[in-house]
Amino acid sequence: MNIEMHCRLISDVGCLRRNNEDMILLNGEYYRDQETEQNYTLTGEARFCTLVADGMGGTNGGEFASELALQYFDQFLARVPEGLAEMEFHELVNRWAKQTHQGIVDRGVEQPEYDKMGTTLTGLFGYGGRIYLINIGDSRTYRYRDGILKQLSRDHSMQEKYHDYSLPSNLIYNCLGGGSPLEEVFADLTDVTDKVMSDDRFIICSDGLNDMLSDDEIENIIGQTLAPDAKSTDTVDELVKAAKKAGGRDNVSVLLVHFISIG
Repeated sequence: MNIEMHCRLISDVGCLRRNNEDMILLNGEYYRDQETEQNYTLTGEARFCTLVADGMGGTNGGEFASELALQYFDQFLARVPEGLAEMEFHELVNRWAKQTHQGIVDRGVEQPEYDKMGTTLTGLFGYGGRIYLINIGDSRTYRYRDGILKQLSRDHSMQEKYHDYSLPSNLIYNCLGGGSPLEEVFADLTDVTDKVMSDDRFIICSDGLNDMLSDDEIENIIGQTLAPDAKSTDTVDELVKAAKKAGGRDNVSVLLVHFISIG
């Protein structure tokens, strides 16, 4: 598989929080309170990693948990042997999730100021010539194609689990650390290779975006920045600005992955 991709990201503290508990991993580099854009050309079975983690757990705990989770996944992906069968690979990723969860919990025991810290994690990565979507928690991965935005990740929230939208939107049942029971921790892993086409755009974000903006609003903003007469062509910047204009109650991290060509 040959992939040409452009990535643009912003991780912003938002309007109300004092610290940014989000972190973005883009091919071995970590970003918080930063923005950047990069082009990549990947060939064969080259691996890539585009993930967003949204930490929770107080002034320092959330920051630490999101960073740990991304570091652990980056190291994990680099060590995975080639040629694993699909089921074996899925089992390995879920084993990683449980081990990472336990590692974050153990850090909280060792350092009480980090007690019950936790994090979500979502995004895309490449392994064995395939493209995978991973999701743990309620951060989101969307695909934008032909003017239509579609959420590909599944929220691990109590709202969605029980279809009870009177429950708080940030109450989740699956995360890394954060007090979740080990036996309930899992990684949603989906092979999306056949769902990716040239010119697709994937929006990977913390809930600081989708809690402030509806899916229709996100879709409209993306469409406006891609229009021939667009005043601004920076999709990520416009999404973050809109989330902050709507209140910016949480940290806002947005990573756009544009698959320019894939084949």
